[in-house]
Amino acid sequence: KSSDETTTGSQSERTAPVPSGDESSTEALTEKEASSKSRSTTGAPKKRPKSEITVYGATSFVAKHALDYFMQTSLSIPGIRTITLAGRNGGKLRDLRETLTQKMSNLHMVTKKAKGKCSFDFFVAECDDIEDLQTMASGTKLVLNFAGPYTLYGEQVVAACAKAGTDYIDITGEISWAGEMREKHGNDAKESGARIISLCGFDSIPSDLAIFAAIEALKKKSNRRHIEFDSGTCWHYIQGGGVNGGTVQSVMNCPIKFLHCFRRWVPFLVDDPLVLTHPQTRDHPSMQKLKNRMAKAEWLNQLPSIDSILIFGVSAPFAMAPVNAKVVQASAVALKYGSSFTYRDRILPVGFAMTRK
Repeated sequence: KSSDETTTGSQSERTAPVPSGDESSTEALTEKEASSKSRSTTGAPKKRPKSEITVYGATSFVAKHALDYFMQTSLSIPGIRTITLAGRNGGKLRDLRETLTQKMSNLHMVTKKAKGKCSFDFFVAECDDIEDLQTMASGTKLVLNFAGPYTLYGEQVVAACAKAGTDYIDITGEISWAGEMREKHGNDAKESGARIISLCGFDSIPSDLAIFAAIEALKKKSNRRHIEFDSGTCWHYIQGGGVNGGTVQSVMNCPIKFLHCFRRWVPFLVDDPLVLTHPQTRDHPSMQKLKNRMAKAEWLNQLPSIDSILIFGVSAPFAMAPVNAKVVQASAVALKYGSSFTYRDRILPVGFAMTRK
């Protein structure tokens, strides 16, 4: 595990109107073994799951942390939270369901005044089995997708949710893939009412929410309805932790479009600075000047820097800056932070001990 402490800084240059832009026990399951297309697994019956949350890739490293969180928080919420464990291997899913059911029972017994609990079932669906994925998506309110790399295994899960009107969340850091999913499945999601939200893990919640909170606080303090923000910076300090295997695979499978990035006056770092914005906004001629400004800021962010927040020493570029910047910049356009807003993502090697208070 790793802990992340984040501090933010936003510079307000001038005030001006911002331009407009665009329960219930676990359902009894048959013990019959279902055959897999490519291997033998003990599968759940192909019946539509009925749950509040479906966790796809439920046996993965991060999913287990999320499931532990759901069980802990369910104790303080009245009622039963129904969760479907989904993935490719029925045998592993069955074992996980039994483990979690027993763990939930133990937690419920030892917790004083427990108000609720989680109930689990499971559903087998290959990442490329469109019919099974559609069945899965149509029987739940929310799909949490932990099965990466998403470039290889994620598209059909997104497509199924977009068509079914089911909300979708993942923890990818694959910005080009996330932008492509918006282009391909945005219209289906708009018609069905599905909310498709990527990059909801360490990439890039701390950066995105920290800047949002700082800007909201400055607006409230200034008592001004419209403020034009010129830039924002997040400084990170990470203690311990490391990179798990799924993250490594995602990095290895993340393509860089060299011609797309470098055949321009100000080259893009990894991808278009506005790759996560609405395609019509991203490609509008009026956004080219802002793209150049954002791209330049992303490249400059790769250099060491002496910042006014530091008493002594320098900050370094955060390794995930090329990803986090795209997320914050998409929010900046959507929420109108400022017509020329740019973002920096930094890391403090010695922590916050050397920062000014």
